[in-house]
Amino acid sequence: MLLLASLAIPATPAAAGDSPVPGVIGADDRVRQPREAGWPWSAIGRVNRETGGFCTGTLVAPDKVLTAAHCLWNRRTGRLLRPQSLHFAAGWWRGEAMAHARATAIATPPGLTFGRNGQPASLADDWAVLTLERPLASGEVRPVPLAADPQAAAGDAAVALARAGYGRDRPNVLSRQDGCHRLGTAAGGAVLLHDCDATFGDSGSPILLDGPDGHAVLAVHVAMAEAGGREAGAAVLVGPAIEEAVR
Repeated sequence: MLLLASLAIPATPAAAGDSPVPGVIGADDRVRQPREAGWPWSAIGRVNRETGGFCTGTLVAPDKVLTAAHCLWNRRTGRLLRPQSLHFAAGWWRGEAMAHARATAIATPPGLTFGRNGQPASLADDWAVLTLERPLASGEVRPVPLAADPQAAAGDAAVALARAGYGRDRPNVLSRQDGCHRLGTAAGGAVLLHDCDATFGDSGSPILLDGPDGHAVLAVHVAMAEAGGREAGAAVLVGPAIEEAVR
Protein backbone atom coordinates (compact mmCIF):
# COMPACT_ATOMS: atom_id res chain seq x y z
CA MET A 1 0.00 0.00 0.00
CA LEU A 2 1.32 3.45 -0.92
CA LEU A 3 0.79 6.31 1.51
CA LEU A 4 1.74 9.92 0.92
CA ALA A 5 4.08 10.88 3.73
CA SER A 6 3.79 13.94 5.91
CA LEU A 7 5.64 16.86 4.34
CA ALA A 8 6.30 18.69 7.61
CA ILE A 9 9.85 19.20 8.83
CA PRO A 10 10.33 17.06 11.96
CA ALA A 11 10.02 18.98 15.24
CA THR A 12 12.82 16.96 16.80
CA PRO A 13 16.47 17.37 15.73
CA ALA A 14 17.62 15.10 12.92
CA ALA A 15 19.84 12.19 13.85
CA ALA A 16 23.50 12.27 12.87
CA GLY A 17 23.87 11.59 9.16
CA ASP A 18 20.20 12.39 8.46
CA SER A 19 18.89 15.47 6.66
CA PRO A 20 16.16 17.76 8.04
CA VAL A 21 15.02 18.53 4.48
CA PRO A 22 11.66 16.85 3.69
CA GLY A 23 12.06 14.22 0.99
CA VAL A 24 15.78 13.70 1.55
CA ILE A 25 16.21 10.08 2.61
CA GLY A 26 19.02 9.68 5.14
CA ALA A 27 22.13 11.63 4.17
CA ASP A 28 21.69 14.32 1.53
CA ASP A 29 23.21 12.91 -1.67
CA ARG A 30 22.36 15.87 -3.87
CA VAL A 31 25.21 17.87 -5.39
CA ARG A 32 25.05 21.33 -6.91
CA GLN A 33 25.41 21.08 -10.67
CA PRO A 34 27.72 23.64 -12.30
CA ARG A 35 26.12 25.68 -15.07
CA GLU A 36 28.71 24.57 -17.60
CA ALA A 37 27.81 20.88 -17.11
CA GLY A 38 25.95 20.89 -20.45
CA TRP A 39 23.32 18.48 -21.74
CA PRO A 40 21.12 16.86 -20.45
CA TRP A 41 21.21 19.14 -17.40
CA SER A 42 20.74 22.24 -19.56
CA ALA A 43 17.35 20.81 -20.67
CA ILE A 44 16.09 20.83 -17.08
CA GLY A 45 14.69 24.10 -15.80
CA ARG A 46 12.21 25.87 -13.60
CA VAL A 47 8.52 26.13 -14.38
CA ASN A 48 7.86 29.58 -12.92
CA ARG A 49 4.30 30.62 -12.08
CA GLU A 50 3.20 34.23 -12.30
CA THR A 51 1.03 33.58 -9.25
CA GLY A 52 4.20 32.73 -7.31
CA GLY A 53 6.27 29.65 -6.73
CA PHE A 54 7.84 27.18 -9.11
CA CYS A 55 8.38 23.52 -9.93
CA THR A 56 10.87 21.70 -12.13
CA GLY A 57 10.36 20.68 -15.76
CA THR A 58 12.28 18.97 -18.55
CA LEU A 59 12.40 19.85 -22.23
CA VAL A 60 11.37 16.57 -23.91
CA ALA A 61 10.68 17.95 -27.42
CA PRO A 62 11.72 21.29 -28.95
CA ASP A 63 8.50 22.94 -27.72
CA LYS A 64 7.32 20.51 -25.00
CA VAL A 65 8.06 20.44 -21.26
CA LEU A 66 7.19 17.54 -18.96
CA THR A 67 6.29 18.45 -15.36
CA ALA A 68 3.87 17.54 -12.54
CA ALA A 69 0.18 18.41 -12.87
CA HIS A 70 -0.23 19.48 -9.24
CA CYS A 71 2.28 22.27 -9.87
CA LEU A 72 -0.19 23.89 -12.25
CA TRP A 73 -3.26 23.76 -9.99
CA ASN A 74 -4.67 27.01 -8.60
CA ARG A 75 -6.34 26.22 -5.28
CA ARG A 76 -7.98 29.64 -5.12
CA THR A 77 -9.87 29.22 -8.40
CA GLY A 78 -10.15 25.44 -8.32
CA ARG A 79 -8.76 25.03 -11.83
CA LEU A 80 -5.48 24.84 -13.72
CA LEU A 81 -3.47 28.01 -14.13
CA ARG A 82 -3.65 29.77 -17.47
CA PRO A 83 -0.89 28.42 -19.76
CA GLN A 84 0.26 31.98 -20.48
CA SER A 85 1.02 32.46 -16.76
CA LEU A 86 3.65 29.71 -16.87
CA HIS A 87 7.25 30.30 -17.92
CA PHE A 88 9.85 27.62 -18.58
CA ALA A 89 13.41 28.72 -17.83
CA ALA A 90 15.83 26.08 -19.13
CA GLY A 91 19.19 25.77 -17.41
CA TRP A 92 18.15 28.22 -14.69
CA TRP A 93 21.20 29.42 -12.75
CA ARG A 94 21.16 32.16 -10.13
CA GLY A 95 18.45 34.23 -11.81
CA GLU A 96 19.43 33.62 -15.44
CA ALA A 97 18.12 31.07 -17.96
CA MET A 98 19.97 29.53 -20.89
CA ALA A 99 16.67 29.66 -22.81
CA HIS A 100 13.18 30.81 -21.92
CA ALA A 101 9.63 30.60 -23.30
CA ARG A 102 6.08 31.10 -22.11
CA ALA A 103 3.58 28.23 -22.31
CA THR A 104 0.61 28.37 -24.68
CA ALA A 105 -1.16 25.09 -23.83
CA ILE A 106 -1.31 22.39 -21.16
CA ALA A 107 -1.95 18.70 -21.82
CA THR A 108 -3.00 16.49 -18.88
CA PRO A 109 -4.49 12.99 -18.49
CA PRO A 110 -8.14 12.87 -19.63
CA GLY A 111 -9.36 11.68 -16.23
CA LEU A 112 -7.37 14.17 -14.13
CA THR A 113 -9.28 15.47 -11.10
CA PHE A 114 -8.06 17.22 -7.97
CA GLY A 115 -9.02 16.86 -4.34
CA ARG A 116 -9.45 19.67 -1.83
CA ASN A 117 -5.80 19.30 -0.85
CA GLY A 118 -4.74 20.34 -4.35
CA GLN A 119 -3.43 16.87 -5.20
CA PRO A 120 -4.65 14.70 -8.11
CA ALA A 121 -7.15 12.05 -7.08
CA SER A 122 -4.92 9.49 -8.78
CA LEU A 123 -1.15 9.72 -8.30
CA ALA A 124 -0.65 8.15 -11.73
CA ASP A 125 -2.40 11.17 -13.30
CA ASP A 126 0.00 13.70 -11.77
CA TRP A 127 1.74 14.75 -14.96
CA ALA A 128 1.41 17.54 -17.48
CA VAL A 129 3.03 18.55 -20.74
CA LEU A 130 3.41 22.24 -21.55
CA THR A 131 3.50 23.45 -25.15
CA LEU A 132 5.83 26.43 -25.47
CA GLU A 133 5.31 29.50 -27.62
CA ARG A 134 8.46 28.66 -29.57
CA PRO A 135 11.01 25.82 -29.84
CA LEU A 136 13.98 26.02 -27.49
CA ALA A 137 16.17 23.37 -29.11
CA SER A 138 19.41 25.18 -29.89
CA GLY A 139 23.00 24.93 -28.73
CA GLU A 140 23.31 23.17 -25.38
CA VAL A 141 19.58 23.35 -24.74
CA ARG A 142 18.06 20.40 -26.57
CA PRO A 143 15.40 17.86 -25.62
CA VAL A 144 15.95 14.78 -23.51
CA PRO A 145 14.21 11.80 -25.16
CA LEU A 146 11.64 9.67 -23.36
CA ALA A 147 12.77 6.18 -22.34
CA ALA A 148 12.06 3.59 -25.04
CA ASP A 149 10.92 0.80 -22.67
CA PRO A 150 10.04 2.34 -19.29
CA GLN A 151 8.24 -0.75 -17.94
CA ALA A 152 11.31 -2.94 -18.49
CA ALA A 153 13.59 -0.42 -16.79
CA ALA A 154 11.17 0.01 -13.89
CA GLY A 155 11.26 -3.73 -13.31
CA ASP A 156 15.05 -3.97 -13.21
CA ALA A 157 16.41 -3.41 -9.69
CA ALA A 158 19.96 -3.18 -11.06
CA VAL A 159 19.24 -0.11 -13.18
CA ALA A 160 20.95 3.01 -11.81
CA LEU A 161 18.90 6.21 -11.91
CA ALA A 162 19.64 9.92 -11.71
CA ARG A 163 17.43 12.86 -10.74
CA ALA A 164 17.97 16.60 -10.97
CA GLY A 165 15.78 19.54 -10.03
CA TYR A 166 15.34 22.84 -8.24
CA GLY A 167 14.48 22.20 -4.60
CA ARG A 168 13.02 24.86 -2.33
CA ASP A 169 16.23 24.88 -0.29
CA ARG A 170 18.33 25.42 -3.47
CA PRO A 171 15.95 27.33 -5.75
CA ASN A 172 18.52 28.93 -8.03
CA VAL A 173 20.96 26.07 -8.62
CA LEU A 174 20.24 22.68 -10.15
CA SER A 175 20.79 19.83 -7.67
CA ARG A 176 21.65 16.41 -9.05
CA GLN A 177 21.94 12.90 -7.67
CA ASP A 178 23.41 9.93 -9.51
CA GLY A 179 23.22 6.27 -8.59
CA CYS A 180 19.80 6.12 -6.94
CA HIS A 181 17.54 3.11 -7.50
CA ARG A 182 14.02 1.80 -7.94
CA LEU A 183 12.29 0.49 -4.82
CA GLY A 184 9.28 -0.96 -6.61
CA THR A 185 6.13 0.26 -8.31
CA ALA A 186 2.62 1.33 -7.28
CA ALA A 187 -0.72 2.25 -8.89
CA GLY A 188 -0.77 -0.87 -11.04
CA GLY A 189 2.78 -0.32 -12.24
CA ALA A 190 2.20 3.27 -13.36
CA VAL A 191 4.18 4.85 -10.52
CA LEU A 192 7.87 4.21 -9.84
CA LEU A 193 9.04 4.22 -6.22
CA HIS A 194 12.64 5.34 -5.86
CA ASP A 195 15.26 6.42 -3.32
CA CYS A 196 16.41 9.61 -5.10
CA ASP A 197 16.47 12.63 -2.78
CA ALA A 198 13.85 15.25 -3.73
CA THR A 199 12.05 18.00 -1.82
CA PHE A 200 9.54 20.80 -2.40
CA GLY A 201 10.20 22.45 -5.79
CA ASP A 202 11.58 19.20 -7.20
CA SER A 203 8.07 18.13 -8.24
CA GLY A 204 8.14 17.69 -12.00
CA SER A 205 11.83 16.81 -12.07
CA PRO A 206 12.99 13.93 -14.27
CA ILE A 207 14.06 10.47 -13.17
CA LEU A 208 16.72 9.69 -15.76
CA LEU A 209 18.23 6.56 -17.24
CA ASP A 210 21.81 6.67 -18.48
CA GLY A 211 21.93 4.14 -21.30
CA PRO A 212 24.29 3.39 -24.19
CA ASP A 213 22.67 6.12 -26.28
CA GLY A 214 22.76 8.73 -23.51
CA HIS A 215 20.21 9.94 -21.02
CA ALA A 216 16.45 9.41 -21.31
CA VAL A 217 13.50 10.37 -19.12
CA LEU A 218 12.06 7.34 -17.35
CA ALA A 219 9.57 9.09 -15.05
CA VAL A 220 8.52 12.44 -13.61
CA HIS A 221 8.88 12.89 -9.84
CA VAL A 222 5.64 13.98 -8.17
CA ALA A 223 5.58 13.12 -4.46
CA MET A 224 7.28 12.05 -1.28
CA ALA A 225 5.73 8.83 -0.03
CA GLU A 226 5.89 5.91 2.34
CA ALA A 227 5.69 2.37 1.03
CA GLY A 228 5.79 -0.64 3.32
CA GLY A 229 7.09 1.46 6.20
CA ARG A 230 9.95 2.85 4.10
CA GLU A 231 10.47 6.38 2.84
CA ALA A 232 10.38 6.68 -0.94
CA GLY A 233 9.98 9.09 -3.78
CA ALA A 234 7.11 8.56 -6.21
CA ALA A 235 7.37 9.27 -9.94
CA VAL A 236 4.90 8.74 -12.76
CA LEU A 237 6.40 6.42 -15.37
CA VAL A 238 6.49 7.54 -18.98
CA GLY A 239 3.67 5.78 -20.84
CA PRO A 240 1.54 6.02 -23.99
CA ALA A 241 -0.46 9.03 -22.76
CA ILE A 242 2.67 11.07 -22.03
CA GLU A 243 4.23 9.96 -25.32
CA GLU A 244 1.12 11.10 -27.19
CA ALA A 245 1.11 14.50 -25.43
CA VAL A 246 4.77 15.04 -26.38
CA ARG A 247 4.23 14.34 -30.10
